[in-house]
Amino acid sequence: MDRRRPAAVLLAIIFVAVSLQVVALPAKAKDRTFVIEMRSVRFNPDLLAVDPGDSVTLIVFNNDSMGHTFDLPAFNVHLGTVTNTMPPGSNGTANFTAATQGTFWFLCSVTGHATPRGDGSYVGMAGRLVVGQTPPPPDLTIAFVVIGVIAAVAASVGLLLWWRRRASGPNGHDQADDENGP
Repeated sequence: MDRRRPAAVLLAIIFVAVSLQVVALPAKAKDRTFVIEMRSVRFNPDLLAVDPGDSVTLIVFNNDSMGHTFDLPAFNVHLGTVTNTMPPGSNGTANFTAATQGTFWFLCSVTGHATPRGDGSYVGMAGRLVVGQTPPPPDLTIAFVVIGVIAAVAASVGLLLWWRRRASGPNGHDQADDENGP
């Protein structure tokens, strides 16, 4: 029994170390760039998702036949104004850090292009920036593979030790010698 205890302790240490490595992977801020097209009084795409702390670059192209603005008030982003819109064929760039979690609306401020609803959302030429969606659970595939390999090796070693112990008999020598005589 004393020989099995160090193996069990070693397996427990390896299991804990692998589990901590997989679960404690730090999230790092990323540089995120989105290209947004204005066309047919719409934004495409109209849904952007980033993680908190990400550095965001927006490149906005006006591929419509009329002037528009791009406003993301929560992050103080304003491309064009109502009196000086982004003309057809133009583009603009904005950079900011997504420091606040939540859902934030971007819109065209030209009258009639985006209409606010009572709940803080918009209809028309508007879209959403989502910062900090609930992250998906960590991918534990590697941990399960490592744990499976460790379990298979441990089971094989245990089976081998059991088989050798059983084959050697109670006196420490091979049972076949006992049956055949000295």
